[in-house]
Amino acid sequence: MKISFIMPTYNDGSTIEDSINSLIEQSNQNWELVLVNDGSDDETENIITRKYSHYLGNKIKYIYQDNGDQLNAIIKGIEYISGEYVMIFHSDDLLPHKMFLENVLTYINKYPQASFFLGDLILINQYCKTIGHRKIKKYDLNEQLKVKLLLHLGRNLLCDVGIFTTGYFKNIVYNNYLMWNMPFWVYDEPGSIKSKNIEWYKLPEPILKYRISDSNYFNSDIGVLNVLNGELRTLASLLKTYDIPAFKAQFIVYNFMEKINLGKFYKVWYKKRSFKAQEKILNLAVHLRLKDKLQNNLYFKAIIEFYKRKSDRIICIAKIPEDINIYYGKDMRNFNKKLQLGTLEPFYCDFMSEMKKGFRIIKIRSEDENKLIAILKFFDIYDWVDIVKE
Repeated sequence: MKISFIMPTYNDGSTIEDSINSLIEQSNQNWELVLVNDGSDDETENIITRKYSHYLGNKIKYIYQDNGDQLNAIIKGIEYISGEYVMIFHSDDLLPHKMFLENVLTYINKYPQASFFLGDLILINQYCKTIGHRKIKKYDLNEQLKVKLLLHLGRNLLCDVGIFTTGYFKNIVYNNYLMWNMPFWVYDEPGSIKSKNIEWYKLPEPILKYRISDSNYFNSDIGVLNVLNGELRTLASLLKTYDIPAFKAQFIVYNFMEKINLGKFYKVWYKKRSFKAQEKILNLAVHLRLKDKLQNNLYFKAIIEFYKRKSDRIICIAKIPEDINIYYGKDMRNFNKKLQLGTLEPFYCDFMSEMKKGFRIIKIRSEDENKLIAILKFFDIYDWVDIVKE
């Protein structure tokens, strides 16, 4: 049994050696490392080709691509994996100890029916000193967890760090987390909330030494925008399906119980119907997540305005340009970069203007339907718009 580690890396020359060495030093050598250099312009490539040349092509598969952000780098790495299990392993993190893989493979072998395994995180600083722990709670994947995700404003209640069967990773994780930047464990596909009997287990020991620093991707402006993009997409789908009466009160009580590690015992009172005040929940998520200097981002303002309008307006799109770039959740960085530089495709600028006015129905040519579906998902409004083909 082999685990394929996919390592996306961008300008982590100062930490990548420690990360790779923590894998090479494992007592169990049933692993491969698929290392995707996402356009680094530091010493990363020299380190890999010089210090690990005798591993390249065998234990380490090295791929270089132009900078496209980490989700695209992980997706690129999928092409090269050959193990029965997959783990995403960032180039500033460490495996906990030399016996980790030995212990984990023994544990995994006991539960062949499981789709994935999660574990606690040991939090370390830039000097590799332990500064805390993040406990992963064992939740049942049921409807209560979905409405708790709504009370959690779309923020993942589990963890993205895990060991997955290759089949589950290539299908569910790929479609939900990597393509659309949403929790991998809830949705069969974006825009469709379905129950699925999935077994998972919590590892008996920490899964990773997870580095926390000001330079972390998730602490950067683009990292915050990317995370919020997925959270709003998750919220929009949940709000279409679930209504939580007395939301504010339940939000306060549940999040307090989460802080004292009793959240799993809270039973949410909910109804299976669309939430009427969607804009209030989405706006709350935006203001709690975005820093002051990001509050005027046109993409998120267009989303909030769309939900505020609640318009029954019908718009017609005569034709979606054939050569237009279609964005997915994984492409938020590229989209936002173009938006800031003023080079975004005019079609999307016009589309955001229409969103601010509000609409409920879009008339479109049949041949443009698939493009439109992806566009609606990217702008987090797919569940709230009807498509009429002409």
